[in-house]
Amino acid sequence: MGKMKIRETDKAYIAGFLDGDGSIHASIEPTKELKLKFRVRVTVDFTQDIHHEGQLIYIKKKISCGFISKTFSSRKSCKLSIKRREDVIELLENLKPYVFSKRKQLILALKILSISPKKIDNLEKMSLMADKISSLNIVSRSRRKNRFIILKSLSPVTTDSRYAG
Repeated sequence: MGKMKIRETDKAYIAGFLDGDGSIHASIEPTKELKLKFRVRVTVDFTQDIHHEGQLIYIKKKISCGFISKTFSSRKSCKLSIKRREDVIELLENLKPYVFSKRKQLILALKILSISPKKIDNLEKMSLMADKISSLNIVSRSRRKNRFIILKSLSPVTTDSRYAG
């Protein structure tokens, strides 16, 4: 595969961490790089209380990618985020045999990442899968409607009540 040289025991540990304190999510983002002006970005996050940042540093070292950010709002926390497409694919492929509770999100994320984003039909398929991932994630269940964002941007005027906002 790529740059990740992770021992099997570390893969199992990181997968367990993802199942417990991690998330896999997909969102629609505007981009100037693609003709369609949108892409579906899959992100893997690991979150911890600021006092346990060492755990995220350990994982970051093991997977050789991502960045750590800190939040000092009501709950002081830190987050390791992996956003680069190739890194997300490699990480999810490495963790796939060990992920249990977020397995459906992982499978959908890999499907999204296997589709070419250059055709409108593909972008709609990807946005539907992104919505499915959101529905599986407790925190974002009612927050994100990716397919609606795509359809609204591509068809600013519609009489179809399914897409009226």
